Amino acid sequence: MKQTTILTPTLRCVLAFTAAFLATLTAVRAQENYDAREVALGHLCVHEGGWRVSDCAAIVYSRSPFSLASLRRMHPRAIGGRPREAWIGELSPDGTEPASWPESNGLWSNYDDRWAQILQTVRRGISGRRPSTCSERPDTWEGPTVPGVAARIANVIANGGRVVCTGTVNTFLVYGGR
Repeated sequence: MKQTTILTPTLRCVLAFTAAFLATLTAVRAQENYDAREVALGHLCVHEGGWRVSDCAAIVYSRSPFSLASLRRMHPRAIGGRPREAWIGELSPDGTEPASWPESNGLWSNYDDRWAQILQTVRRGISGRRPSTCSERPDTWEGPTVPGVAARIANVIANGGRVVCTGTVNTFLVYGGR
């Protein structure tokens, strides 16, 4: 017995709109020409701040003055080397799914727009404009899941440092004496 699928006019309209939207999104992404430094900063954002735009803005503000070579020396696990998660190094400007994308993360289609947003945040941040979440350019940051982080933050503050960004998961600091 042959099964027939009947598409209602509404369903046809929804499918046509979805196809047009996806084609437009793909065309827009293809037009973006992110350079190697921007992509490296995007990798650093995902490695250090996950998919959080507020953390990415602070990371880019902190690191935007540095060249690609300097960034690679400063953050070898996240940029240009062997990142903790191999898929981070495979994130590309065109938004294609990384070859080693872990199934445990869920479907890549739930993250490709987040990656595009990270790259857009990097591009905006490269200009050196201070994000609204930071009072000044951070020297460093500490992640909440890093062992001993509270002691390191307390040490920086005890030596005249201070927290300079709010609304982020990571703690962004300047060292004393600035």
